[in-house]
Amino acid sequence: CLLHVRSHDFQQYGLNEPVSVSIGLALSEPAAFNLHELHARADLAMYNAKRPGNRKIILHSDAIDDMRSLVSNRRINAVYNAVQRPECLLLRYPRIVRLPSRDLAYNEAQVRIRHGDELLAPETVLPVVRSHRLEVEFDLALLRAIEEDTRIGRRPDAPGLYLNISALGLLDERVLQALAGMRVRAPDIELVVGIEEAALIQHYDPARLHMQRLRDTGCLVALDDFGSAYSSVRHLASLPVDMIKFDGALIAQLASDVPKERLMVGEFANLVSGNGYRIVAKGVDSEEIMQRVEALGFDYAQGSHLD
Repeated sequence: CLLHVRSHDFQQYGLNEPVSVSIGLALSEPAAFNLHELHARADLAMYNAKRPGNRKIILHSDAIDDMRSLVSNRRINAVYNAVQRPECLLLRYPRIVRLPSRDLAYNEAQVRIRHGDELLAPETVLPVVRSHRLEVEFDLALLRAIEEDTRIGRRPDAPGLYLNISALGLLDERVLQALAGMRVRAPDIELVVGIEEAALIQHYDPARLHMQRLRDTGCLVALDDFGSAYSSVRHLASLPVDMIKFDGALIAQLASDVPKERLMVGEFANLVSGNGYRIVAKGVDSEEIMQRVEALGFDYAQGSHLD
């Protein structure tokens, strides 16, 4: 089935975007067979297959059981409620500092959902958003929440603001108009719009055009979590991007005892910065990593060590 979908010419139907299929498999256990549980496991495997960078066919295992939030009515209801009522979104604004001075350059808007007495973190919320195709609605709710925080003085008064939108949000006219409006209302704030690397490459051609539109409004565009998935330098060279944020897992290798791992991060940093991009180190969680990030010439740093 997967091979047939990959080899079929969908352009004959007027579909120019890539078409793919995600397949989840689960094996029954004869000693304790339960059809409902078997279906739930296949669902979990399928949602895992949908995630950017993963294989398109996934067999259920204990390692992906943490995705059960995707089939939890409570989590799903919380997300649907949040996109309709942005006041349910609670934003925090961790610091991004400029190097080597370590002065505050940006605050990043990171979202959590308030649901009853529970506070749902991004790693719980975002998989539900993606699996239910609510990316655009969630992006719009995030932008409204940022505007409200700005209006009531809850957003920190930093020189710049960094926020993330989805690749589908980037392609949506409502999201682009909301970002353009934000620039008009806060012309003195340097606004950086981050887009996740893996999701972006799935919508490469139209995304490139919309990224340029964002830059034309005065926004800076960042490639977020660089190194977490494709890391295609060929794609990077032709994208209208101002800033590259290195994934935290990549930055963590700077504390590795394996010289090759540290060297690889340094080579990436030299290559990207040498081509004129500003580079950001995410996940700077210790002074040791901070010093190595500074030595490699990163322009900015972010992480628990700096909050």
